Amino acid sequence: MLSFLPGQVKSQSVGGSFLTFDQFFQNYAMFNPASEDTSGKFKLRIGNSALYGLFEGVNRRYLDLDFKPENRKSLSYSKIGALVQTNNDGPFIKRSRYYGRYSRTIAIGREQYVSLGVALGAVSLTLSGSQSVGGGTSTVFDGYAGMWYHWKKLKLGASVEQFTQSVLTPIQQNFKLEPVLNFNGIYSFDISPRITMYNHLYFRKEYQNAGSFEYAPVLLMAEVIEAGANFKFKRGIAIMLGINAHTLDYGTISFMGSFLISTRQLSTSADNKFEITARYSF
Repeated sequence: MLSFLPGQVKSQSVGGSFLTFDQFFQNYAMFNPASEDTSGKFKLRIGNSALYGLFEGVNRRYLDLDFKPENRKSLSYSKIGALVQTNNDGPFIKRSRYYGRYSRTIAIGREQYVSLGVALGAVSLTLSGSQSVGGGTSTVFDGYAGMWYHWKKLKLGASVEQFTQSVLTPIQQNFKLEPVLNFNGIYSFDISPRITMYNHLYFRKEYQNAGSFEYAPVLLMAEVIEAGANFKFKRGIAIMLGINAHTLDYGTISFMGSFLISTRQLSTSADNKFEITARYSF
């Protein structure tokens, strides 16, 4: 969340969240560097989200990877990762962030793990100029940190973003990176021997904004087909469909697409969002 600091001439607002992905559960590391599922050694994730209708030209993209250099079956192990994300908020505003992260997972009991993580990097804000107003770019140090609890089929996470509260000054105006709190829960259970249901709950609290709540139930069928929805409180419903392509020797590749149907009163039928994500892991 970016807030305008008083004492400056007001300009176009650049407020809003970096995390606006309907498939948030595909990459919890975007807002919680401690997120962990105790499986796999290497993961690569990419995502693209784009609005259509009145807000065409607004999109978010990310590239994320992590690697476990140690044996994940040991009682404790480390994970390192990196994230690059760009937000294009129309033709005049571009926001980017770049992080390296580290987490440590410790076994505290039978099938119980606790992870702590931190991500440090930079946030950049670019405001493009026009004939009457000049543009500029500002880059500042930033970080986010979190914790993660994993017990059998239950996972709980909490994190804080933008804890540095750095100030961006792209065109002689100050925009502060306000802290953001995130809380999430995941619970899975088997409906049948070939169908598993994953329930993702997510609550996000931004500075001076009401908290946002999302619930995403996702079915995994025969370890191949994924189908579900994301119910975004006071925002809309995203319909999701994905596929896992398993390759024994080289890992697993998966894809998921989703389409958000907006339910906001001020939106139109054309104010919808399409999103696609891809993952590779081994």
